[in-house]
Amino acid sequence: MRQRNLSSFVRTNTPFANIVKSVNETVASSTTVQDDNELFVNLRANKLYNFSLILFCGGIAGDIKYTFEDITNATRDVFTNSDEDATATLNFGVEKDIPLISSSDLINMKGSVQMGSTKGTLQFQWAQRISSATETTVFLGSMLTVWESK
Repeated sequence: MRQRNLSSFVRTNTPFANIVKSVNETVASSTTVQDDNELFVNLRANKLYNFSLILFCGGIAGDIKYTFEDITNATRDVFTNSDEDATATLNFGVEKDIPLISSSDLINMKGSVQMGSTKGTLQFQWAQRISSATETTVFLGSMLTVWESK
């Protein structure tokens, strides 16, 4: 029996970066997106990157909205996958509103960034969707993993 070489189907490269959030981060009474303190990575020019963000969050009073900071001279696509919105496409710099359904939700995002002639930063940004004195939290353990495509 002939065996098929599956090496082209299996990701064998190690991540370019793997950032795991080490502390909880909270926002209260603010709907203005801000840079996450830990979920970012510097990218090199003229490279293609794929990434995954596993976001553990909570705060049903204020919900959450998020984006990735727009990177100058880069083309990009971001896909969100969550129980609330499984097929939406999010462009960098455009905020996405997600109503949270519990005090501990999971939002799973994946996407790609084609860098132009200058380097840049893949920066996750977020805020409350609805201003509330009750905090919205991005929990420790949230993880941004980035692979550089060959």
